[in-house]
Amino acid sequence: LQMHDTIHDLAISLPKSRCKMVAHGEQELDESVQHVSVSRSAELSANFFCSSVFKFKKQLRSIHVLREWSDLPIKLTLKRLSKFEYLRVFSLPNVGLEEVPTAICKLI
Repeated sequence: LQMHDTIHDLAISLPKSRCKMVAHGEQELDESVQHVSVSRSAELSANFFCSSVFKFKKQLRSIHVLREWSDLPIKLTLKRLSKFEYLRVFSLPNVGLEEVPTAICKLI
């Protein structure tokens, strides 16, 4: 039963270090994060999104923006998508895209 407990503890700890929910004024991501969810709040700015998320473009696998973010510079953001070599999921709800840029094809 000890081995089972050790494996269980390992299984619980790995996702915690690789997944990050950014909200309520948290402004830091670290190098172990592979999956990030951003919840829009008054404390989080578009500058945070662009600087922090793009800083870790080599290791991120998924980015989820959980609420509408009207001040996010979406054209700039989408143009920079090709820099995310291992990104599998990029979720931006309610951004009002009329056209998907060709840069998105470089992700596949």
